[in-house]
Amino acid sequence: MSKGNLMPMRIMTSLKAIMKSRQITYRELARRIRLSEASVKRIFSRATLTLARLDDICQALEVSLSEVVRLGSEQSGDNPEPLSVEQETALAADPKLLACFYLLANGRDGT
Repeated sequence: MSKGNLMPMRIMTSLKAIMKSRQITYRELARRIRLSEASVKRIFSRATLTLARLDDICQALEVSLSEVVRLGSEQSGDNPEPLSVEQETALAADPKLLACFYLLANGRDGT
């Protein structure tokens, strides 16, 4: 699996874990987001969805997107990749970008 596909799969795995822990079926999620059960199953099997649809699912599960991503990172056991020199230079040159990076790196989602 390519590195670009890892995050969507982790997000889907996190959503499935949240659904399981809350005993929410595909049918129930489909009802909550006003889709057919088959459409929901297709979304989860293909791991393809828009940000708007992801937001709908998160709202239906009463969980924030940042929590879903955090859970995905914890389950994968990933350690963050070190920043490149170019990335460090960009952060050092822009205090607002640095502040945003700091908040995201420390699990803050701005709410």
